[in-house]
Amino acid sequence: MDAGNRNIFSVSLLFILYVSTYPQTTHAYIDLGTGSIIVQAVIAAIFGASFAVRMYWQKLKNFFGSHSKEQKTNDEQNKNVG
Repeated sequence: MDAGNRNIFSVSLLFILYVSTYPQTTHAYIDLGTGSIIVQAVIAAIFGASFAVRMYWQKLKNFFGSHSKEQKTNDEQNKNVG
């Protein structure tokens, strides 16, 4: 065996030993605080989305073509004057 093959063999052997001795199961759990953080994130997302909709409600109505009666009467008055 030359030096290059010996190096590859050594690295392969170390890798096989590492993989074979690595624990297969983990004993993990979700901490009790994790559930409350998830609930808090969901509530914050709902409130954030409702706040954004409330801030841009008029722009959304105008974008989708739902004009208020006041705007329609103003538009009609402007047409009659002009």
